[in-house]
Amino acid sequence: MRTMLGKATRDESGKILILVLVLLVVGGLLLTPLLGLMSTGLMAGQVYEKKASELYAADAGVEDAMWQIKQPTQDPTRVPSAPGDEQSYQLASAINTKDVDDITIGFIRGTLGNAIYSVTSRAIGLDGSATTIGAYVRTLPRFWTNAITSTGKVTLQSGSEVHGDVMGELPEKDWDKVDGTVRGPYPLSEWPCYEALRGFYWSENLPALPVETCGGKTRLRVEVNYPDFPYGFHEGNVEIENKGGGVLEAKLTGTVYISDILNEDGDIIRPATLAMTQGTDDWILDLNNQTIYVEGGTYNVSKTNKYALDICDSVRIKGSGAIIAEGNIKFQPKVETGNDNHFIFVMSVLGVVDFWPSGAFYGSVAGREVHLGPNTAIHYTDPQLADDNGTGMVFPFDAVEWAVRILTYRIS
Repeated sequence: MRTMLGKATRDESGKILILVLVLLVVGGLLLTPLLGLMSTGLMAGQVYEKKASELYAADAGVEDAMWQIKQPTQDPTRVPSAPGDEQSYQLASAINTKDVDDITIGFIRGTLGNAIYSVTSRAIGLDGSATTIGAYVRTLPRFWTNAITSTGKVTLQSGSEVHGDVMGELPEKDWDKVDGTVRGPYPLSEWPCYEALRGFYWSENLPALPVETCGGKTRLRVEVNYPDFPYGFHEGNVEIENKGGGVLEAKLTGTVYISDILNEDGDIIRPATLAMTQGTDDWILDLNNQTIYVEGGTYNVSKTNKYALDICDSVRIKGSGAIIAEGNIKFQPKVETGNDNHFIFVMSVLGVVDFWPSGAFYGSVAGREVHLGPNTAIHYTDPQLADDNGTGMVFPFDAVEWAVRILTYRIS
């Protein structure tokens, strides 16, 4: 036993010691650059975090500039109104502890509502470092600045004429019926939401419409005794007809708002509808720069004949104003505007506009789909210039923002 142990001891050659020494040397050689790399990584991370913070702050400045451009009533101290002009401002409070001290908006070319702007935004940190973002953005034409605006199909039947621009899916074979520019459909992402329009037109001060129930129908009588068309609101269905007494003229004196009937949970029991139907005699509706608004939002684009707003050919419409429904619209009245000093705006927010009035129509039509009947003519006019009596239209210029798209985006 002693001999074997002695032999084992004499046979050790120190291989493990050599391996340990090699590992110590290699570890020592690697440790210094590894620590340096870690230190560099930490410092680089701090730099990246700081630059990212500056980038987000500068991007907030671009977003603010786009918001300023999108507003219908733009601040002239921030948004220039003529090509070649520019305005600069800064955000009132810091973003990510970075001051956004230089936001500049330049008007490159175009017209209000259909223009290209340059936007630069600089964010500067406490140590003086800065990040600048430059972009070009474009405002899309608003949905009432065309003769026809649609997010989907536009149909023109034989004999139809459009004097003005069209935005929609119009077959090329019908382009010769348009005296204006034809562009692709209006982007659905930029289409106005009905919540904004409801908020614009609804008022707690609207009185209840003086309706009556007859034969299961809710009717608003239009008679000689009512020379002024009553304004106000009603929940559910309303039918308007001339009950006799000859042709008469009824003038809107305020907003007419027809709302859905809701249950306690806010679900729609009955969607709002408004029908102007054939009565004993024809009658004239003077819009008088006012608005008819019908909710009825459950009727989406479809081939059905369900209309949230149905105006038949026994009604004559005159004056400037807005006729808006959230659901489908049938617009078939006689039109007595007849000159470019008038502007009638017809819009279905969620549905189809079936449009075939008789007479020269001056104004604009908008919907998810727009279908013109045979021998129908639309003449686009400027709504800002249409004013019958100097009071101005009750129209959603302040309810819907401009649609803005980023064309280019650069960081420096």
